[in-house]
Amino acid sequence: MKNLIALILLAIFVLVAVLIIIFFISVVKNCSGKEAAKILKKFMAETFGELFKPNPPPEPVYPVLVGYDGYRIVPELVNEEFSIIKNNFLFFYNNAAIIASDGHSVKYRFAIERKPDCPDDEILQPLIQKQAEEILTRTLLAYDCYMSAEALTAVELKPNCLYVAFARTQTGIQQLDDLKQRIRRRQIASKRQIASRRQGQSKKFREKWENGE
Repeated sequence: MKNLIALILLAIFVLVAVLIIIFFISVVKNCSGKEAAKILKKFMAETFGELFKPNPPPEPVYPVLVGYDGYRIVPELVNEEFSIIKNNFLFFYNNAAIIASDGHSVKYRFAIERKPDCPDDEILQPLIQKQAEEILTRTLLAYDCYMSAEALTAVELKPNCLYVAFARTQTGIQQLDDLKQRIRRRQIASKRQIASRRQGQSKKFREKWENGE
């Protein structure tokens, strides 16, 4: 009986509170009680809808950790897995493997020393991209994952180091796609600078030749 009375009192309290809020809204908004009730109803639906909205399922994580022994990424295993890329250089050693703070990608960094007859980056980088994709494909297959490695892989070649990044999630794929576009823009800018310098040198040489210097 006491519980029933308590429930009735609670219902009366809630009803009075709602009526007071509706009255307050109608005064502030200068509208009718019916319009105020609609405003309150919309506010409650939006507020409680967000509170009780189910969390989206986590993104699937792709098995792209090359050189992973079940506990950590081991540099020796990484070097072994990347041996096909090692053949392109005089010296090649993994000195870092970093999972991004957001968890969407992993980046491997290699110290490199180029061979005297090393091809230009224009030729070498696409080659290493394909080789990195082959390496990742082997890792994916080991986990019965049959995704294409191309979208999951990005390579950036610098004078003394090589970066190979693998996407761990769908968001990571989008991030690597952005990275590839930035790399392409830098390469285009670098080509233009080289062409501009060569053009300047050619102009100076021509001027000296014409002046008999």
